Amino acid sequence: MAAGMLLTGGCKTGAVGSVDAGPFMFKETGAANGCFIESVRFHDEYFASSRTRDGWMRLLHWGIKEDFTVTPGHAVAVFEWRGKLAIYDINGGVIPIAVDPALKMDLTEVGPPVFRRYPRFETTGAEYMIDIHRRQLPGLVIPRGFPKAPKYHPLLRAAKALARHRPVQVYRFAYTSDGREEESAAIAFIFDGHLCVYLAEKGTLVNRGIMARIDNERIIRARLERAFGEGSNVRLIPSRT
Repeated sequence: MAAGMLLTGGCKTGAVGSVDAGPFMFKETGAANGCFIESVRFHDEYFASSRTRDGWMRLLHWGIKEDFTVTPGHAVAVFEWRGKLAIYDINGGVIPIAVDPALKMDLTEVGPPVFRRYPRFETTGAEYMIDIHRRQLPGLVIPRGFPKAPKYHPLLRAAKALARHRPVQVYRFAYTSDGREEESAAIAFIFDGHLCVYLAEKGTLVNRGIMARIDNERIIRARLERAFGEGSNVRLIPSRT
């Protein structure tokens, strides 16, 4: 994995579902590889809810170590509710964890009961994220002439849901795979001061230490090309006039 870039993928690719075992009803969008964006949405709803607005929440993400490489990992939301700790995981909904809330910032305590849910994988690089700039102006930009094909419906649902609490921009792009040009789409948003780019094929790219602007097309194209690999020839498709 390249320095400065985290990729979260390998998440559940399920249908739209509802989570009601926690502090509020939460409806998932059904986006493929959506662990990071659904955890961000849960984070946003948590702090927007009158029942939990002053509570404690962190987004926990990590990678998976395979031999000498780090592959796409996973993300969950860790939060406090009624004096106890729990997680929201796209692969299981709201799940209590047996950790003293006084130790909630200690990942050596919080991490193990979360990681044990994935015993086949060796986790690495676990860290918390928190969106300290939560009061962003909501908004959604979708390219003119965006396709109405069913394959884009989950991505658009996710984009609209994210845009309730933060600025979001949708991009169309094309890339080369096995000698053929394919078309796809991506969502750009800011979380914890980092530019985040979600695409169904790979999950969410979290780019650290760069210009965190959702309209920075040059950076977004470069990060998409890095995700698909050398020779992918990624190009952004302009809006129709």
